[in-house]
Amino acid sequence: MELNYEDALDWGDEQEVGVGKVYNKDGTLKYEWNLTTKNSTGFKKSYNRYGQLVREVRYNSSGEIIQDKTFE
Repeated sequence: MELNYEDALDWGDEQEVGVGKVYNKDGTLKYEWNLTTKNSTGFKKSYNRYGQLVREVRYNSSGEIIQDKTFE
């Protein structure tokens, strides 16, 4: 797991702010997010066990979802 809360947005109890990545035991990326004050939009992305993107959610600076895509 990698976490960086420097310049993280403040969304109350939301834990997945700042920049972070979570990996599977085999080293493939499982989940990542980038929610900082430097960007006007942020994202959270989920990957399957093969490392393929399966979902991407984009947020505005207020924490509102502006796009939610699911990939097959």
